[in-house]
Amino acid sequence: MNTRKLAFVGGTAITPFEEIVNSAVVFDQGQIIYVGPRHHYPIDEKVETVNIHGKFITPGFIDIHIHGGAGSDTRQDFETICRYHAQGGTTALLATTATAPLDEIKSTLQVVREAQKNPLEGAQILGAHIEGPYLSMAKRGCHLKEHVRNPEKAEWEQLLEYQSEIKHITLAPEIPGALELIRDWSLRGISISGGHTDATYGEIMKAVDQGMVHATHMYCAMSSVSRPRPPHREGGCVETVLERDEITTELIADGRHLPAELLRLTVRAKGVDRVCLVTDAMRGAGMPDGVYTFGPKHGQKAVVKNGEALMMDLSSFASSVVTMDVMVRNALNLMGLTRREAIAMATINPARFLRVADRKGSLEVGKDADCVILDEDFHMIQTVIAGKIHH
Repeated sequence: MNTRKLAFVGGTAITPFEEIVNSAVVFDQGQIIYVGPRHHYPIDEKVETVNIHGKFITPGFIDIHIHGGAGSDTRQDFETICRYHAQGGTTALLATTATAPLDEIKSTLQVVREAQKNPLEGAQILGAHIEGPYLSMAKRGCHLKEHVRNPEKAEWEQLLEYQSEIKHITLAPEIPGALELIRDWSLRGISISGGHTDATYGEIMKAVDQGMVHATHMYCAMSSVSRPRPPHREGGCVETVLERDEITTELIADGRHLPAELLRLTVRAKGVDRVCLVTDAMRGAGMPDGVYTFGPKHGQKAVVKNGEALMMDLSSFASSVVTMDVMVRNALNLMGLTRREAIAMATINPARFLRVADRKGSLEVGKDADCVILDEDFHMIQTVIAGKIHH
């Protein structure tokens, strides 16, 4: 724990509930002890002061969907991933699994458990996000076909050995056995997300009735309008999410997965408060162009080139290779959001989704001393985690 007092003064603080010009944000013992106008904070010679005039200070970014980076995935070197994504402003994250055999998923959960007991350098691991193996075969995307399967209680009860580490699961709600899992896990406080799904409106709403609250990477590996009973049409997951206020969602706003009009449509339909920004980054993030795997080393091969990760046949994306600061800039430049709105989608929104908004997600007294310093164009300058400068 960093025990020194540290103050960032002179910049514009985006809390994100308000903007405070010529602000002071002061940390002590890993917590925020003051946020407000600079002239209201008394001079203290014991405080290390950093002048950030002309710059912005925001809460640290929280990424609820991240598979890897810097050549590693969540079954390998967690610290490399956490250090790498801290460079992009991420101060906390959910380590996200990929479709794999049960023992491999449990191995990842064990590493999450150990990392939470013994914090690593870089972004803090808040828990695990289980993405797969309970997906629609037709919408599996870059998840390995041979490991996609339906949820069986005998298997998912073994995953609950790590119930305290599992914060979030993505699954296809229409597949056999899904509703029982959704009902059971939601009652345990695990956030349930529909994703990699071919579900109709009716199937999604059945899942909502059982506890589904979120939809994973909007538009991606997600059903749309179909004719399950010709000639009649029915909405799919896309339309259900856009129409139903009780479902939150997330956007991979890397400027590659989705065009600007779909990004804007989502926020217009859902409202800023119901959308999170996510990277969905894989091991090729921060690496030279080349061939990498999504998920474990024996996972789906993907080619990384020109800022994209693509399936080997170039037919679709295979996760992303960007950091959270890129998402925030795109929220400003592609989506036309205000600074406060863009920051909220990377901070307080995911904090509320993970039920950690009492300690993360905003610049408020008593919360964790996690913040990001950005230049006038919202490019990264520094990341501070628990009051310690990491980048």
